[in-house]
Amino acid sequence: PVSTFNLSASVFGPTPFRVAGIAKLNKNPVEWDANLELLNFQLKNINPYIQKNVKAFIHKGNLDLYSEVVSEEGKINGYVKPFITKLKIDTPEDGFKFKGEATKGIGNLLNALLKDSEEKTLATKISFKYDKELDVDIIPALKKAIEHKIAENIKPGIEDSVGQKGMRMDKGLKQAQEEK
Repeated sequence: PVSTFNLSASVFGPTPFRVAGIAKLNKNPVEWDANLELLNFQLKNINPYIQKNVKAFIHKGNLDLYSEVVSEEGKINGYVKPFITKLKIDTPEDGFKFKGEATKGIGNLLNALLKDSEEKTLATKISFKYDKELDVDIIPALKKAIEHKIAENIKPGIEDSVGQKGMRMDKGLKQAQEEK
């Protein structure tokens, strides 16, 4: 009734992506619980998207991402914790702009967060829920990013706060291309 899984893959070349979890296959819809980890993703790999959509250019920077996600009775709950280090980015000359009054402040906050991003680690925790509609807590995530920039109070890694406790990433897994 309960299957465990441990997956690993490479994203954009050598970036390791790992998922550990459980699935309850006898439930309808299938219920699952997963921990995800993406380490040392080179942000310049997303330059085509960034240049097209926000007119910025990333010279360097790394992303580590940690997440816990659980699905029960068709509802999804979880968080994502991104950590960006050594970011050197050319932002649009007039800064990031978003359409609409409600999102104008977000552009200003983003510009302030990126100000000395080559020396500081940018990090936050973004909580989300899905129940027929995605609900993402953006304002608390921006607040956490500002707090982290000042005090570096967000720790890398899985918090073990969502879903089954004690699920671990199997760091010993080899990528398929590593097999001889």
